[in-house]
Amino acid sequence: MRALLKKYSHIVYAWWVPLYVLGFLGVQKIITPDMPYTVAFLPLDNAIPFLPWFVVFYYLWFPAMVFTGFYLLFTDAAGLKRYMTCVGWGFCVVLFFYFLIPSGQPLTPSAYPPDDGFALAVQELQEFDSNMNVFPSGHVMGAVVTLFAVFDSPRLRKWWILLPATVLTAMICLSTVFIKQHSLIDLIASGLLCFGLYFAVYSKNNVQTTNCKLQ
Repeated sequence: MRALLKKYSHIVYAWWVPLYVLGFLGVQKIITPDMPYTVAFLPLDNAIPFLPWFVVFYYLWFPAMVFTGFYLLFTDAAGLKRYMTCVGWGFCVVLFFYFLIPSGQPLTPSAYPPDDGFALAVQELQEFDSNMNVFPSGHVMGAVVTLFAVFDSPRLRKWWILLPATVLTAMICLSTVFIKQHSLIDLIASGLLCFGLYFAVYSKNNVQTTNCKLQ
């Protein structure tokens, strides 16, 4: 057992998981619609249709992040450290914004089609993940940072893995606006955050990454 813990000692970098869960639950309790908050909205949001079947991609965020973390845990200790560092700092910034600038969006549908299973799934989702605390989108940040980790891993840097991973990431990001969970401005803010995280965490590994050919 001791040898096993020593071999996978880099799992300690997953400290952000319980910390973020507790932080998110805390902010959901503290920042509520009853208090003053900044409305996250762009006029272009009104032109985006409500497509409830995108909830499938929204939920795929969870297994994508977990699977990537476990894969790196057993195959790439350095890659896991970079992934956890990037995600940890990213979620810390997200929670900081939620506390510093309480935000919410007015896009959640007032009623859902009773005969649409996807729409009911969206309704159930929004019962525990409300339209509060949305700027920037932690969902988008987590998805994009997971893609960074996939591109960073030599074992995963194959075109037949990178292509579907990129498409999945794009669909997860789009799902946040198509199920009316976020405004476009939340996505833009997360994009800027991811840009900074990439250069803060992964830029030092750029030389190795660019010199490794796709297979």
